[in-house]
Amino acid sequence: MTNEQQYRSKLENFKYEVAQETGIPLQDGYNGNLKSREAGVIGGHIGGKIGGHMVREMIRAYEASLVKA
Repeated sequence: MTNEQQYRSKLENFKYEVAQETGIPLQDGYNGNLKSREAGVIGGHIGGKIGGHMVREMIRAYEASLVKA
């Protein structure tokens, strides 16, 4: 598995963790039933402080994993 694939896999897993912690019903595959705000919280594009915080945390967690590797 390449570094990019590992990175994407970790981000994908973290996305589902955040969705679960925030009570957003994110499912594997199609999620067209999510409200814009819910999708924004997960993706960090619409969710304001919550989404921005999540993106910063994802970056921090990934950078920390690089230091350990």
